Amino acid sequence: RVRSIPEIREPNPRPITVVSASGKDQQRRRDLRSPHSSAKPGRHHANDERDLKKSKKSSKSSTSKGSKSGNEETCFVRLTNLTKEQWFSDIFWMVHSDKVELPLWSYGRPAFEDVAALAQRGDTSELTDFFETFDTGVLEVDAERGPLTEGDRITFDIPRSGSYNLFTMATSFIFANDGFVSIDAGEIKDGRVWWLWGLDAGVEANTQLCWTVQATSTEFPPNSECEGVRASIADENDDRIPGEGFVHVHSGIHDFGSSKNALNDFLAFTCNELDVDSFVEYFREVGYEDDFSLLYDDDRGRNEKDDETFLEDITRQQIREDVLFEIAVEAGSFRKFCRELEDIADFLFNTFVTLEPQVFDFRTPMMKVEIHC
Repeated sequence: RVRSIPEIREPNPRPITVVSASGKDQQRRRDLRSPHSSAKPGRHHANDERDLKKSKKSSKSSTSKGSKSGNEETCFVRLTNLTKEQWFSDIFWMVHSDKVELPLWSYGRPAFEDVAALAQRGDTSELTDFFETFDTGVLEVDAERGPLTEGDRITFDIPRSGSYNLFTMATSFIFANDGFVSIDAGEIKDGRVWWLWGLDAGVEANTQLCWTVQATSTEFPPNSECEGVRASIADENDDRIPGEGFVHVHSGIHDFGSSKNALNDFLAFTCNELDVDSFVEYFREVGYEDDFSLLYDDDRGRNEKDDETFLEDITRQQIREDVLFEIAVEAGSFRKFCRELEDIADFLFNTFVTLEPQVFDFRTPMMKVEIHC
């Protein structure tokens, strides 16, 4: 039975709280077309002066937010990276009450735009900007600096006050397209422990290509094929290839060995690989050996055309059945043609390098979160 292909859904912009003239909270939806920063965090640079977006909410007392007791105490959160080689980005977190009914994310639903920004770019600012608009229900919104490297841990303090006893956090993993881990409205109590598995925001295809993930060329593990990719390509973080359209459990990183073999076959079509010295030799090797009118001055295949005649003929006859002919005409000489093919091969080799499965195992938890009060 033939199944219809589901329509790709765009990230769902989170409703933003605004106050009406009557003083009541209303919700409006942020326009997906509104500009947003695509700059990546300067994760590993010691002199990075980029400010993480913070909101202490210190101008309003806990009591004014509906706290049951009005007494604020400090708890400590410890995050531990359990992975072998995966890194985590900057970390968004907030403390709130059950009056914040809007979930950070939901299984099977499109990811909100601010969650997509975190999952794809490690950008916490859109989440903090949104939750700062809550006049009730939120005690504190903050962000912690990444990266949290393999086996590393970070500890930070959070407040707890009366009904403000829920903890929400999220951080993305940088060696993936749109993967993240999250706690959504977990109760803050002494000794609480969470084991977090990988989630997929569903906003970007899991291509695993080096130029479509957060990590920069200096951050890939030494044993990763991406580590050798040119910085001009690896640092692109192009996230335009659409994903599944809904949040789901991350399926991990897979071995694309068959596609790499196909790429290697394609890269064999350079002049050096074919060991040729003229246009006629090249096009004969790539499959035009029976086209006498293209390669020879006679119909018996005896007199090969020189490079200049070959280019004049395909230009005059406007032969464009193969992109190789266009490259030849634009190059203007066999030497430049071969150099162009080498550049294309080098670009494709760097472009189609993918992350390896050992970067993380989706079958095990990626992060341990502990709370002590």
